[in-house]
Amino acid sequence: IKFGVAHRKVKGINTMKRRDIIFLILSLLLFTGCGSVQATSTSVAGKITSLQIFRVNLLPENRYPAFPQLTITNQHSIQHLYDAAYALPGPRLSHDGRPLVMSCPLDLGLEYHLRFYNKSGLLQEMILRPTGCSSISVRKNDGRIITESFMHLFEQVTGVSEAKLRMI
Repeated sequence: IKFGVAHRKVKGINTMKRRDIIFLILSLLLFTGCGSVQATSTSVAGKITSLQIFRVNLLPENRYPAFPQLTITNQHSIQHLYDAAYALPGPRLSHDGRPLVMSCPLDLGLEYHLRFYNKSGLLQEMILRPTGCSSISVRKNDGRIITESFMHLFEQVTGVSEAKLRMI
């Protein structure tokens, strides 16, 4: 009888050890697979299916004409615009590495929200500010300076001229 009890205890310990090891392995696989991955132009290549654009007027006293929400579905063009936004230069920096303080007197309070979608839903939202110190926020705390070539590409992809964006 004592041998049988001892045998059951050993068997119970072996079973528990096996279960703990399997649990540990599965946990490690789960946590390893759930690491944070920042969305960059290369990590979403080929996944963007559509782009929606709508305007936000931050200054209600400005009475701008309506801007219809746009939806673009040309995946190649959308991907090209997405990649171009990430390729834009960041803010100008001072000698100590901080962004320069800039005066933007012609800021009309207009923002255009660019929502990039994939099959699963919203992939990323960027905010285009075409007036004042023209910029685009590709991610939170990641602003880029808009160039003429980017605005030209934006017009080609969306059909919206820079003049219409800036309300001039």
